[in-house]
Amino acid sequence: MQLPLVATALSNSLGTSLLGTVGDPKAIVTVTLPSGTEIQPGVDITGNFVVAVSKKDSIGTATVVAVLPDDLDSWTKTEVELKAPKPIVTAIISTHGNTRSLEGSVNQSGLFVEVQVPEDPHPIQVPIDEHLEFKLPLPIALQPKDLKVTALNPLSGEKIDVKVELGVTTKTMTIPILTEDMIEDYARQAEMRRASKVAHDEALIKQVADKEAFVTSIIDTISVNSDAPAVAAQIAVTPEAEQPEETVAAPTKKRGFFGWLFGRK
Repeated sequence: MQLPLVATALSNSLGTSLLGTVGDPKAIVTVTLPSGTEIQPGVDITGNFVVAVSKKDSIGTATVVAVLPDDLDSWTKTEVELKAPKPIVTAIISTHGNTRSLEGSVNQSGLFVEVQVPEDPHPIQVPIDEHLEFKLPLPIALQPKDLKVTALNPLSGEKIDVKVELGVTTKTMTIPILTEDMIEDYARQAEMRRASKVAHDEALIKQVADKEAFVTSIIDTISVNSDAPAVAAQIAVTPEAEQPEETVAAPTKKRGFFGWLFGRK
């Protein structure tokens, strides 16, 4: 009885993979790539298997065979068509200060991206980095309509025209690098400002306390001498008969208002 066997191919920017599943995890799976290379991938406990396909084998037909070691009648076969993903390229003209460049990205490695500019009859091949991105300096006066950008997959021969967009114009701002000395100096200045504010606040608090103490002392002085007028009035209304014999009083120093107020003789 033949084994159930299903396989398919998945292509993206990371490459091409062949994915499959077989009805019995004990089965032996053999994958034959377009170049004739044979691979026997491991099958997990659920019957799934994966084969990473190299770039040279990413286009063509792969054959997948599965069989149980002790049952040759279980032999089954399926074919998978391997295709490179359709090229997708983005291209934007961006301006940074006084410089202009063509920036973009691709969805797969191995693509050839070419740019045709009016000043040069020969197309310029743009190198693509490991992040699948590219950047080409341009004259500042060029516009999207002045450029012709194409992308070619050398394996499949598929070629596409790339639409060029105009990106956002930005101006680069230079930001100084903060050194340890600059950070320490800033911290010292901040501490000096904080200490100055604390000292100023403490001085204000002391001034208010001194004023309150002065006012309190004046009020206490007035309270201590507040009985003097009452005593003088009592002497004035004493009957003449009860007045003590007239005696010669010793001369006293005349006190003014402030003398009375502060109790000074």
